[in-house]
Amino acid sequence: MSDKILNMFENYLHIDVTTSLAEAIRKYVIRYENSGNNPQALNTYTMGIHKCFFLDRDRDAFLALFKTNAIEIKKNIAGFVRSNSTFGINPKDISEPVVDTGGISFNEMRKWIKNNDAINTKFKVVSDPFNLFCAYLLHKVYSSGLEAKLKRDTCIAVLMILQYKFFTSLVAHRFRYSPDEATFTAVFESLNNKYDLKIYGTWRALMYARAETFLDGDIHRNLFENFNVDKDILYFISDVQTRLRQSVNIITTIYMETKERGDKLSSYDNLTTDEEGTIGVGDISCDVDNMIINSYNGLMTVSKFLDDKNVRMICGLSSTLNPSAFRNFLIAFSEYAVRMQRTGKADEIKTIDGLQTYTGPQIFIQHYLQFAYRICMNAGVGFSNKLAAFKAVRDAISSSRILDPEMQYIRSSTNFYVNELQDSKRESTLSALRISLLLYIFVFALSSI
Repeated sequence: MSDKILNMFENYLHIDVTTSLAEAIRKYVIRYENSGNNPQALNTYTMGIHKCFFLDRDRDAFLALFKTNAIEIKKNIAGFVRSNSTFGINPKDISEPVVDTGGISFNEMRKWIKNNDAINTKFKVVSDPFNLFCAYLLHKVYSSGLEAKLKRDTCIAVLMILQYKFFTSLVAHRFRYSPDEATFTAVFESLNNKYDLKIYGTWRALMYARAETFLDGDIHRNLFENFNVDKDILYFISDVQTRLRQSVNIITTIYMETKERGDKLSSYDNLTTDEEGTIGVGDISCDVDNMIINSYNGLMTVSKFLDDKNVRMICGLSSTLNPSAFRNFLIAFSEYAVRMQRTGKADEIKTIDGLQTYTGPQIFIQHYLQFAYRICMNAGVGFSNKLAAFKAVRDAISSSRILDPEMQYIRSSTNFYVNELQDSKRESTLSALRISLLLYIFVFALSSI
């Protein structure tokens, strides 16, 4: 277990999460939400119409709540890092201190910076100090002795400010010039309830719902409770940013294609698919990324991953697989995925019998669903036509004539999981489990869009 990030914060900072500090955090977020153009930018389904930013002064005002000593941090980073930036920022950009930290020594900070190899600074999102600090703060609040409601409200406030930082950056990058509001209205009116933005109505409401999901789910529970696995911390930051980026990208893609066609609300009809379920604007090319994220996150919780109706349906396609055995195998697969995530091996790849094998469940699901996406594209069906998509994928993974190298890697991976997670040696059972696992994951993925 690697806990270098925890040790870094514990050595640098002494944060006592009191009721007054929790209230200050919440009030800060409320002030941010209500300053300048932020209310108009956040409480809408549009992007870029009203400009909204998370500036250095916003970051520094938030950090000032915790009495951080930026002079000492700046001195040490500048002295022991050779490049112009570390952890994603230039040392010169760190603001002056507000008050003392409580006596963190120069030598302690120098030793940590010199020996720190837990964070790859090539990845700016996960190495950014503010993002890392927010993750640490969530742990401190979650594990504090605050009253339950105040603790929850404060955790949500921290998650909101982190998402606001990501959201404003994403929107500013994609909409440098003001977009057409009428086109955005056309886009929103055309969306159905498979889009989170349509369900929640505004970006702020969507981000609030995401904050609750992060807080109530199991996938990041260890981070909130213990904060003692470096890879879990980096994955959490990446997960928050990736989910929001996917939502922004999907709506941006639909907006751009709608704008190119000159559609407005008066002439707008159906954006995503036609009556036959064939591919349309914003269909599977947008859905596949969400499917990957949602499927892997669902896999982390047995109660979410296991669906008896789908188990019986998949087993009904096989004459040799009974629901009880398949259910036990799926539980074992989910538990294996959690273990691999906790040990930092979610993206592990091995060579087995000369074939590339995705022994990490995250990279396995990513490659498999991207392969399924290509199968459906070639068949000319969209994921909205779930039956046609299922048949196309079933035919592909059941065929022995497909020479696609990716299919060979996927088969090697399912063979690994079947051999690793259950005891049967009967070839008919092994074969049924390999195919059934792929079919079940695809059905599970379809239900997430």
